Amino acid sequence: MPAGFSILMRNLGGSVGIALVTTFAARRAQVHQSNLVGNLTPYDPGYQSGLQTLSTTFAANGDPVTAHSQAVGSMYHTLLSQASLLAYLDNFRLFAGMCVVCLVGALLLKM
Repeated sequence: MPAGFSILMRNLGGSVGIALVTTFAARRAQVHQSNLVGNLTPYDPGYQSGLQTLSTTFAANGDPVTAHSQAVGSMYHTLLSQASLLAYLDNFRLFAGMCVVCLVGALLLKM
């Protein structure tokens, strides 16, 4: 096989792999975000407590008028970070499972 063709296939495989991982991570982050946002209700005491703490902190360190908006934005940013982390954990689990399947397949081929 010519060297140029193998380099082309390696680059193409890498590009497709990166695109698949990125797409899977983005879609799983959306799923986790929708699941996590269901737990953030104004009636939840933990949410109210966290929002009040952040509002007080932002009011003390900046503009008291926009402190509530900044607190909500900060909580949303935290939610997005957690959803992204869960999505990357899903990716890791998927590829760990694929490695185990490939390892078993390789061991079966040797026999």
